[in-house]
Amino acid sequence: MARDDIRPRPDEYDEQLGQNDRAGQQGGPDHAASRTAYDMKALHRRLEAIPDNLLTQIPVLDPGTRLKEGAAYLDLAHPEQGEFRGMNDMIVEPRSCVVAKNMVEDYELWNLPRGERNAERLGRFTSVEEKSQAA
Repeated sequence: MARDDIRPRPDEYDEQLGQNDRAGQQGGPDHAASRTAYDMKALHRRLEAIPDNLLTQIPVLDPGTRLKEGAAYLDLAHPEQGEFRGMNDMIVEPRSCVVAKNMVEDYELWNLPRGERNAERLGRFTSVEEKSQAA
């Protein structure tokens, strides 16, 4: 190697040190979901009061997806725990069914699986909630 050759050598530890670089920071790509609540049998059974055409409008994040700092989420596997905010280094666990609020295009639809009972917040989905209470 020539004395004035200053090209950096690859460090054998670079891959290990940088694997969580910028974890949880905003500004990354938006989430992508390859499945919906309708596609997941366990959710389909749990949310049986919600019509199929609405379940297809609720995208579920894939396991391993990194959550965004401060964004609102709901785990449909445990909706009783309520809405939560993403934090640094949080990822979707294999057995969870996390939905990002910003991916559900209709705020009234977002309120439905959350267990919202207020008719004003459910809007046109009030009748769906009444059916689930009767079941």
